[in-house]
Amino acid sequence: YNQSVFRFGIGELYLQQNQPLDALQAFACATQLDQRHVSAWASLGRLYEGHKQFKEALYCYREAVKHAKSKY
Repeated sequence: YNQSVFRFGIGELYLQQNQPLDALQAFACATQLDQRHVSAWASLGRLYEGHKQFKEALYCYREAVKHAKSKY
């Protein structure tokens, strides 16, 4: 089982439990394990954007788009 997929799933669970900082850590871990994990990058971007950290959000969104394009 892919560790990045596992970490992404943990991040989603943390979001459902309203634990954004733990979710952020899990999504960041997923991107470190697999830099091409588009959903983890996008989720990180949404978390940063929600906390008004726009520079970080933009970086994450760009990474998501870059890796999404490379899949096709």
